[in-house]
Amino acid sequence: MESLRVKFTHYTKVRDRNPYTVYEIAVQSPSTISWVIYKRYNDFHKLNNQLQKVDGLPKLPPKKIFMLMDLAFVENRKKGLQEYLSKLLQLPGLMRNPVLIDFLKVPDSVKPMLLNDPSSHTAAAASSRAVSSGPGRRGSYPNKSFEDRKVFELVDALHSSPNKVAAIADFEQYFFRYRPRLAKDVVRYLLIGQFTAESKKGGLIQTCGDSQYSKVASRSALDVICRLLDVERNKDAHTFVEVFASLGTGQLKLMNIGNHIEDERGSRLGAFRLVSILRDRMALVSTQQIVSNEGAWSLYLKWAERKRFVAPISNKSPTTQLLKSINLAEVPARKVAHDALKSILEVSEMTGWMSAQAKRYQLTPKTGEESRPQHEEHVDGKSFDGPAEVPPDPPPLEVEKEKGMEIEYKMHSDLVVVRIRCFMPFEVDTIATVILDESCRDQWDLKFHRGQSVVRLTPGCDIVHYVFKAFSSPYKFRDFCLLRCTTELNGSRLIAMRSVTHPRIPEQKNYQRAIFYPTGYLIVPNDGSSQPIEGLKSPSGKLLRPESKEEIKGRTRPPATNGSILTFIAQMDRDSVLLVSPDLLGETDELLQSMRNLEKLLEMRVARENVINQAETTGAANKTL
Repeated sequence: MESLRVKFTHYTKVRDRNPYTVYEIAVQSPSTISWVIYKRYNDFHKLNNQLQKVDGLPKLPPKKIFMLMDLAFVENRKKGLQEYLSKLLQLPGLMRNPVLIDFLKVPDSVKPMLLNDPSSHTAAAASSRAVSSGPGRRGSYPNKSFEDRKVFELVDALHSSPNKVAAIADFEQYFFRYRPRLAKDVVRYLLIGQFTAESKKGGLIQTCGDSQYSKVASRSALDVICRLLDVERNKDAHTFVEVFASLGTGQLKLMNIGNHIEDERGSRLGAFRLVSILRDRMALVSTQQIVSNEGAWSLYLKWAERKRFVAPISNKSPTTQLLKSINLAEVPARKVAHDALKSILEVSEMTGWMSAQAKRYQLTPKTGEESRPQHEEHVDGKSFDGPAEVPPDPPPLEVEKEKGMEIEYKMHSDLVVVRIRCFMPFEVDTIATVILDESCRDQWDLKFHRGQSVVRLTPGCDIVHYVFKAFSSPYKFRDFCLLRCTTELNGSRLIAMRSVTHPRIPEQKNYQRAIFYPTGYLIVPNDGSSQPIEGLKSPSGKLLRPESKEEIKGRTRPPATNGSILTFIAQMDRDSVLLVSPDLLGETDELLQSMRNLEKLLEMRVARENVINQAETTGAANKTL
């Protein structure tokens, strides 16, 4: 009997409190049917423990505590797991083992071929019930595929389970980990369930509107609906949006979305987004009827107006069309570098910026209300211990300053500009050296995946290839082919990058090529030559202290402890801005955490250099004596 074939096609490093790697595995059946599964090393370790009694069991790569994010380690582990699983599938008769069938998520249509039995259709159904369902209600849909069965089980749990929040959390974790593709009729069943003479089972929409049973369950249902409709999180969001908008006013009013908007401790931001989706696809009157509350509708309109990017990126109207990627065969690299450096300086001095929203607070629900399990994880890997509170009119700029930095943005046509400013208690050259070092960037930049300098054009200019993690799709990262240049300006350092095309960095099928317009870093010494930003702190909270006139007059050079002002400018198109849009909307604080990581890394480097210098000084003194 021909066995299954497996191939590890990709992996994603998830940086959480306990970092881990998710492997994408393509499984090919003898009948040419293929599917994709996603597994962590812990899944393999559990499988290996369950198969200990099997003769000839191959050796599983050992566990490691350190170096889990090291690129070479991950590559070697991927090869080891590929070899382990391939040898496992070659063991005679093992494909009849329900544990392995469940691990590989074998579709019902493939199981009879693996069992290799003339009467295997009956056996396959029994095996399916035993393997992928387990005890209780899972066996009640033997004719459904595994993906559809998960949806039907959730609707059953929403109808009868005493803990709806746990059921929603389990489904949410399953869906965003394995990314199943659902037909439209299954999506519709997930949203509204089924109401017939024999069965009255509501879906996520009914649970969203039923706040009398449990406010936490109602908020959890709204939260997962938002994620399913979000193109940045769900690759099939267009299907969910199409079904959602076609449900009609009567069904959508069951969400009681107006109550969610008026509840300051509820999922107000999610409710706003759902109304925006409906407003784009339905008549205005129908959308107002769904909200069914004038106060809630006014709050939505105020939020929608605040969310709009209305500030122009400059005082002048654009006169030319921006080129996405510049062809270095047509434009000299020196001119591209000069224009990029000039653009960074101009943008850094602009006014009229809009401030990014602060990350939402996370509060614990009142005693007696149902809450998510403490160990449960969101799609983005952050733990959840209650509903997120969204203040009705948050002061994002003041909040961001308290956190130690300013995150601001502008938008004009198809161009989005982001500016980040903070104080760093280090010298200019020390900061620039770390920023230019690709080998350590993944230690501080949470959005960075990998990068390298490919071609050196001049001493201060090279071609680099950067890959960044996309918030919208963990398995389709964005990569950039950039011309990078650096120059010194009166004691300051300017690092600029611009998307170009180069034959050494072609587009790759595993990544999606994205665009950076002139983007980079301006590092200015805090020596009195530049006007400091009042109240600005370092990411860890160290206050920038401008020197007095007497201090400036009495010194000959800026002390190392006086620090520098670091400004990051990013000019992006509508695709590349998805890398930072969660930070701008207050859904994550990865930009803030990255700057904090940069400061910590600089502290360690400076401390190490001080130790080395002290040792050298001591050694030289001893040698003299």
